[in-house]
Amino acid sequence: MSSSFDVVRSARSVLAAMALAALAAGCAAPAGVRPQSVPECDYKALKSATRADGPAIVATAYNSISNVPLNAISMGDQGIYNSIIVQTIASERTATGTVRTMARFMNCTDQPLQFRMRTSFLRGPADSAVPSEAVSAWKTVFFQPRALSVYEELSLSKDVDYFLIEVGR
Repeated sequence: MSSSFDVVRSARSVLAAMALAALAAGCAAPAGVRPQSVPECDYKALKSATRADGPAIVATAYNSISNVPLNAISMGDQGIYNSIIVQTIASERTATGTVRTMARFMNCTDQPLQFRMRTSFLRGPADSAVPSEAVSAWKTVFFQPRALSVYEELSLSKDVDYFLIEVGR
């Protein structure tokens, strides 16, 4: 015969296991979300680039940084990448024709965190997109342990084809 204490302890064990499974599922990359990325620099390509003659500063170290996907999240370093996961990225046109971006993140740690975020709004073809306006100001986003946080930004320009959200310290 089980005591009521055993029943309560058993129920707590089941609830704890369910909570752990839910938290683990929350930190798995959901299907359909663009991957978050950490740009990688190739210093060999940078060092081997020849210097251009003349008075202008010319970017000659092509292919020295990994491609940064558009309409995505770019993490500033591996520590950020390992701490939070992007659950959702979305954008929409507002009634005035500007663009609103939104990203929802899960803090996958047991510690409160804070990171800075900003958005670049771009126009033109994806392979040569240029800024449609100045990059937004850095905003601090606070993350409670094992909880969701949301970052939103609104463009000033209507001439927006792409966006890139950066996460830094």
